Amino acid sequence: FLGLVPIVRYIAKSYLTFLYGLSCHWLMGMALAMFAFYAASHLNPWPIIPQEFFYAPAGYLLVTGMFIRILDPNYPLWNTLLKGLGSTVLSCAGIAGYGFFR
Repeated sequence: FLGLVPIVRYIAKSYLTFLYGLSCHWLMGMALAMFAFYAASHLNPWPIIPQEFFYAPAGYLLVTGMFIRILDPNYPLWNTLLKGLGSTVLSCAGIAGYGFFR
């Protein structure tokens, strides 16, 4: 709602950008933690973690990305979106692929 008022539009964009980056870094950290867990225990951690650890930040990443796009059409949205969501997909595929071809 802050984006509707022209005076505080910058505050809204800053707040959304901060939370967008936070959820992106959460997903990247989670992907690295899954690789570390697999390297330490040789068990696939993706089936045993709660789904909320992935779905809540991924959904928030998509929703805030939409609002950031409305406030600033020139924001590099796709780079960060692919970095956040792609890291988790690569982590899951890498762990499954390594376990399959090992």
